[in-house]
Amino acid sequence: ANALALDTILYTDKGTTTIGNCKVGDKIFAPNGQLVTITHKSEVFTKDTYVIVLEDGRKLKVSIDHINNILIRDNKDNNSFTEKNLTTEELLKLPIHRYLNGEKVDNLYIKTTKPLEYSRKVKTLDHYGAGFALGKAVKGKEANLAPVHRVSEYDARLATIQGIMDASGCVLDNIATFVHPNKLVVDSLVTLVRSLGGYAKVYSEKTTFKVKVLADFPLFSSNKVQYKKDKVDKVAIKKITKIPTIKTQCIAVDSEDHLFLAGSFIPTHNTNIRGVRYKGYRPDIAILDDITTNEAINSETIQNTINDNFYKSVIPALHPTRFKIFFIGTPISEKDLINQLTHNKTWTVHKFPIVDKFPCSKEEFKGNWSDRFPYEAIQDIYSTYKESGKTQDFFQEYMLELTDLSTLLVEEEDIKWFDLSLIYKNKEAYNYYISTDFATSTKKSADYSTIGVWAVSSNNDWLLVDGQCLRQTMSENLDDLFKYAAKWKPLSVGIESSGQQGGFLSIIQEMMLKRNIWFQLAKRKGSKEIGIRPLKDKVQRFVTGVQPKFKQGKIWLPRSETIEKVQPKLHGLVEELTNELSKFTLAGGVKALKHDDAIDLLNQLSEMDIYTPSEETASTKEVMDDSGLIWTLDDDEDSTSTGSDNLIF
Repeated sequence: ANALALDTILYTDKGTTTIGNCKVGDKIFAPNGQLVTITHKSEVFTKDTYVIVLEDGRKLKVSIDHINNILIRDNKDNNSFTEKNLTTEELLKLPIHRYLNGEKVDNLYIKTTKPLEYSRKVKTLDHYGAGFALGKAVKGKEANLAPVHRVSEYDARLATIQGIMDASGCVLDNIATFVHPNKLVVDSLVTLVRSLGGYAKVYSEKTTFKVKVLADFPLFSSNKVQYKKDKVDKVAIKKITKIPTIKTQCIAVDSEDHLFLAGSFIPTHNTNIRGVRYKGYRPDIAILDDITTNEAINSETIQNTINDNFYKSVIPALHPTRFKIFFIGTPISEKDLINQLTHNKTWTVHKFPIVDKFPCSKEEFKGNWSDRFPYEAIQDIYSTYKESGKTQDFFQEYMLELTDLSTLLVEEEDIKWFDLSLIYKNKEAYNYYISTDFATSTKKSADYSTIGVWAVSSNNDWLLVDGQCLRQTMSENLDDLFKYAAKWKPLSVGIESSGQQGGFLSIIQEMMLKRNIWFQLAKRKGSKEIGIRPLKDKVQRFVTGVQPKFKQGKIWLPRSETIEKVQPKLHGLVEELTNELSKFTLAGGVKALKHDDAIDLLNQLSEMDIYTPSEETASTKEVMDDSGLIWTLDDDEDSTSTGSDNLIF
């Protein structure tokens, strides 16, 4: 947490902001003159605070652990410097001055910025004239042109500087100098000069201000004015002083060197932990404390920043083979990093909930902090949450589980599995239906587009026989829908009629004419209107229409080993569906799920008019497979062959 005072100025393309007011996603200027994006913003800290004072009068208030980009004078060469990123605490251990060849010299410096490249252009025809008027302004009211520096391109800002200097500038002891009684005018000139990478130092006198200016660009419009022209690429640090503790905050930016401009165009370093070492060794342990919040979990930008910091900074900073990472916190949703790592097979994860399993009997009780949380204490806590209808919160905060497994809507044993090859051996014995849930974006954060093809048996079993779960465009969705319809010839196809999806019903009807592929658009039970319009929330629809089918053992999914290689799209749909079902609880509903697009397929199917086929359809023999499902096969089929080697899709 490399923090700066909340009132520290940052420069944007549209003006200025502050550390306290900036937001993730804002673009601010870096020392190379280019804009960088704020990718992270910390909480507010109260830490030991220091002020770094530069030779030209600029100041920067920093926390004890703020990282500062510093130039340090080398031992033997007066003109050679080493660039380092040092915390304020490390910086305090270095001498401000040193003696080189018997001469006292400055030891620590901060670089100046390159010219800022603003994109906005001021619609002023005469920038020089505006600067000249500003240079002549005496009263505060006449100095309202002061903010002009915020949006002038390079040539416009240079012309404004020349106008100001021509109006009230002079040369004293071969140094370009500006003398003026108005502080606003002086500040405008100083800011303009520094924004182009020049040097400006203000001296206060009794009735006026004097500004010493050094730059390698022309400060006056006339080439005849003789003065010292010099590029000042660094400014010495004069002192570092402890000040009363104030509130501070840190940001991270997406630049490669992790630098941005703060204060009065002072280059400084952002929050970063890359390359941590202690005595030449990488650390073995990282402790991450509450790395996200309920508010931040819904921000794609913040979640991407957290993931980037973890994989690009935390892991590279650790010992490559023997590291451990401790997370202090609770899982908030499927989107957060803790949950992702818990379900990532490449990680060995140990969770430490308050108790291994609860509810349980006292004999079964295995508490992880039984001295502090004995069985009776946890029983009281659980009862309190349960009576308040908050068991989901109990499981999240105390059991480190996103779902209250005691209210799981579909248990693992409720799901039936079958060998898909048997369907292909007797396709005519089933009626087929297609349910859909379309999204229209291919972004990584978007919902999935799902299509499910269902075989309905004479016993009213639902068997998932084809489909997909992909992020793709609506055009691709419709192309795939027609392919499934041509392949399976469904009795009807479910399309949601509310919202954005409803607008595609007429398009699908036109496409049937053009492609000569026909199917019935399903209607909701009891409705005369095509399309399926949901009338209840997703949990209610599932509990009334889908959960009973699972509990009766009438929903079948294809075994992974029979489809993983020959039908990868269907395999992906089955994986997503089982993942959603494993976390779909009455207490948490769909809010605890990262996606619910596969569950939507089941909800839609349950609201369609479903007709079972005749028991006599193409059936001459009945067999039972290993899972207990009864199949009807033609006489010439080998009922003992249940493999998928000879499947043709």
